[in-house]
Amino acid sequence: MHKEILRLLFQRGDFLSGEEISQKLGVSRAAVWKQIARLKEEGYEIEAVTRKGYRLVGKPEGQVYGWQLEQELQALDSPLWKRLVFQETLDSTNLEAKRQITDLLGKGEDPSGTVVVCEMQTAGRGRRGRSWVSPEGSGIWTSLILRPGIAPAKAPMLTLVAGLAVREALQSACSLDAWIKWPNDIIVGDRKICGILTEMTMEDLEMTGVVIGIGINVHHTEFPEELRAVATSAAMALGDRAPAPDRAALLMQVLSSFEAFYKKFLATEDLQLLQEEYNQHCINIGRTVQVIGPAETWSAKALGIDAEGGLILATEDGTTRTVSSGEVTIRGVMGYAR
Repeated sequence: MHKEILRLLFQRGDFLSGEEISQKLGVSRAAVWKQIARLKEEGYEIEAVTRKGYRLVGKPEGQVYGWQLEQELQALDSPLWKRLVFQETLDSTNLEAKRQITDLLGKGEDPSGTVVVCEMQTAGRGRRGRSWVSPEGSGIWTSLILRPGIAPAKAPMLTLVAGLAVREALQSACSLDAWIKWPNDIIVGDRKICGILTEMTMEDLEMTGVVIGIGINVHHTEFPEELRAVATSAAMALGDRAPAPDRAALLMQVLSSFEAFYKKFLATEDLQLLQEEYNQHCINIGRTVQVIGPAETWSAKALGIDAEGGLILATEDGTTRTVSSGEVTIRGVMGYAR
């Protein structure tokens, strides 16, 4: 019942009388008072004023509820984002997004614009099948469903569109100096704060949807030993300078930024309108990188991306070569990012 009271207080945004709460929930005023006390013990700041009632003025750092996200998504008033699917625990938001595509198309409904969010993933995945650590309440684990009407070969470019959106959101909402590591990571302080995984769903050789999975480390204070040298979070990067951002607000900023970049992508169905901005914020550009292919590893200088999202490289023999994200992995010469 305390979560229902919390929802009512959040939706009202102002004072809500104990009598009105008791009527809505069909419980006594004493029961309402008891649950308000419980919420305060859990860290919620609730103001109580005689003849006015109760007002929610603050919540524990990082707490997110599905109904809160639904309201904030509605407040975006976006023509792109139309539907929220929230679960406390999922195997993977990308897997759930694929299930949503199959289910909704089977009902004759359009899944495009669906945002899948969870508090914890039990089988989160990154690029090339790597696992993604997704503990409860610590990050933004989300997948975006789109049906852009493009050729399947163009879908990988949406990874780069998402990278621009996450970088901008971290800069705007957290004042973090974030960079893109081509093609699918976001870097803060030479460590990875976000990974992006774009996948397609197909039926009869036709693309039925694009799923863009985004995992952002927000409230982590530590990582497993094998990740400590390469991973960070907003909380760790900010340190004592500022509190870690509200995850709901950061997610809404990601969605808003993505929509703006996505419009430019759709205008040309490639990255020509985004190339300049991407190259400005890509940590690889102008640096010598290790290019790790299936058969060999070699060094080259990253010059920028082309309109299709390929990375243009200057090789040691003086020629240029463009590689795609599906062909190689890029590493810094001195470490993960640089």
